[in-house]
Amino acid sequence: MGFCYGGPYAILGPKRLGYEAGISCHGTRMRDFIDELKGVTAPVCIIWGDQDHAAPAEVLDAYRPVPARMPNVEVHIFPGVLHGYMMRWQTKAFSPQTRAFTMGRALAILDGLRGEGDRLRRAS
Repeated sequence: MGFCYGGPYAILGPKRLGYEAGISCHGTRMRDFIDELKGVTAPVCIIWGDQDHAAPAEVLDAYRPVPARMPNVEVHIFPGVLHGYMMRWQTKAFSPQTRAFTMGRALAILDGLRGEGDRLRRAS
């Protein structure tokens, strides 16, 4: 799970380091790493706000179509959310709703890696 400058590790971790998943929260310099998605089969979740100064419109536009061709990649862009939405001490940027969504997705991805989703579905 990468924040800000660590955001690209959501892609580089699965691509180059063998991580089983990657999650980017308000990642920066992500345009430089979009081609690294080729060949990644692990779950990747990328989350930004549409008011993130580190993710200008051309970056968001480059990533929006990715899930259509790569079902293992999620891209979520929240309206009105600023860069740093996960950081509680960044009172201007902090978005409790977006943070809650992000943590929910992170936990769901981890549960999926542990087989929790399959186990829970079988129990129902």
